[in-house]
Amino acid sequence: MISDNQDAMLRYHMAVVTGDKKLRREIKRVTAATNATAKFLDAPHKLESISDLDLVILDARKKAPAAKLLSSLPRDLTISYIVEGDTLFDRVNLLNDDRVDSILAREDHFDDDEFIASATKSLRHDIFGLHKYFPWGVTTFTMEIGSYQDKTDAISIIMEYAEASGMRGPVRERIQLACDELMMNALYHAPVDKHGGELYRDKTRKELAQMASVESIQVQYGCSGRYFGVSIRDYFGSLTRRKVYDYLSKVSDGVGADIESKTTGAGLGIVSVSQSVSKLIFNIIPGQSAEVIALFDTDLISRGKVGARSVHMFLIQPDQLAQSSTDLHTVDDLTAMPEVESMHDLNVKPRAPWMVVALLAALVCVLAFAFANRRGAPPAPEPPAKLSIAVDPADSLITVNGNPVDDDGSISLPRSDTYEIEIQKDGHQTWRKTVSASEVSEHLRLYVNLLPDE
Repeated sequence: MISDNQDAMLRYHMAVVTGDKKLRREIKRVTAATNATAKFLDAPHKLESISDLDLVILDARKKAPAAKLLSSLPRDLTISYIVEGDTLFDRVNLLNDDRVDSILAREDHFDDDEFIASATKSLRHDIFGLHKYFPWGVTTFTMEIGSYQDKTDAISIIMEYAEASGMRGPVRERIQLACDELMMNALYHAPVDKHGGELYRDKTRKELAQMASVESIQVQYGCSGRYFGVSIRDYFGSLTRRKVYDYLSKVSDGVGADIESKTTGAGLGIVSVSQSVSKLIFNIIPGQSAEVIALFDTDLISRGKVGARSVHMFLIQPDQLAQSSTDLHTVDDLTAMPEVESMHDLNVKPRAPWMVVALLAALVCVLAFAFANRRGAPPAPEPPAKLSIAVDPADSLITVNGNPVDDDGSISLPRSDTYEIEIQKDGHQTWRKTVSASEVSEHLRLYVNLLPDE
């Protein structure tokens, strides 16, 4: 009797295409949690005989369905793919279909919580909020920031919380990188004029740091033990699906560092974050709001599995808001800091001892010469090593091998066995680091916060 009434009980309907019996069992036990029924098929072509579907889950670990079949499926259908965890950046092309919301990783075991969260968001169009990726009872914290100094203070608080949550040093470094990149993007790259041009595109990082305030953004963070999560949300919605697709595609091409030459480039920021997190989620209402969620799986990172394993792209058109439970401006109710208006309301001063963090991204040295042909043509010249440094305070003096440099863009490093990097600022402790040539790849990025003099 219950089986006969499933359609009446469960509002949505999905189809799961896989020949893997174990994967079928794993998905079957959680489909009801998404308020959906599920039909299981062993071949993609059988989808053509099913109507009234809201979501299709395709097992693409071996190969994706033929383009001809995909083109025959309804345009309003939502599609999710399952891939092997270490193949994500080779399968980013799957996002080229606007119907695709999720590319989920199949690791050693199926991630029930990720599947439930992503499927429910696809079906209900309720997309915003970090708490959706944590079990009930996990406290998430919310801050509203609107200046470069707010950003610095917010990162300090999040890092202090990460340390209190037991995150190890390498994980904390990745969290700091993601926070800095995503906050810079939301504060200074998301704001656009009526023609869609970035308001602050021509400003250097120093000039941005000197601005008293900009449009505020929402920052959330929390930890469930296994996952540490951060979400950054702006209220412009200028981030587009095509931009994200183009940025992520560059990762597999190995040219991510060329997307933007500026230290704070939005494209380079997303590439850097994607190479540091475990799961990456984009929630977008075009022209109104955009949220990026970065999840760090401590278990995977401890096993050396670094870089995004799953990526999700949830997009709601403004005219769909009426039929969803998404609230555009309200802070999510599962927060431990209700009614926080700004960083100043927190009345928290970040503690200094751990604030000097220099994250070296890309430590692989390309030493091989590429010959033009087999006849012994001279090797192509090796591209100069590049350095980008994000410093707080932003007007600090930076020298490399004794020569002053400007940190507002990519610094081309001269040929040298070692690089002596020194950063000075009156009233602050001097920061020094020696980097060998073997540590420098095509683009080395450093993040440094100077400590005030005691």
